[in-house]
Amino acid sequence: ELFPLNNGISVQSECPIGLIGDDIEAVSRKKAKEHEKTIVPVRCEGFRGVSQSLGHHIANDAIRDWVFDKNEVEFETGPYDVNV
Repeated sequence: ELFPLNNGISVQSECPIGLIGDDIEAVSRKKAKEHEKTIVPVRCEGFRGVSQSLGHHIANDAIRDWVFDKNEVEFETGPYDVNV
């Protein structure tokens, strides 16, 4: 209600969540249906790694897995396409 223009939410687990084993994926699925929003769970306890780079990688993977469509799309390449 406070942020009517938001399109989604991320749930990022911290150290205590990893220690007690909360199921943030199940909570995200349930609340996504309830609020009709995209909710992305990210398991990044301690933001993993000395430089936190693994935590960023995990967050990117979570977006890939929870946001992007899994459907195969027919696509014909053109001369100015860029693969991202």
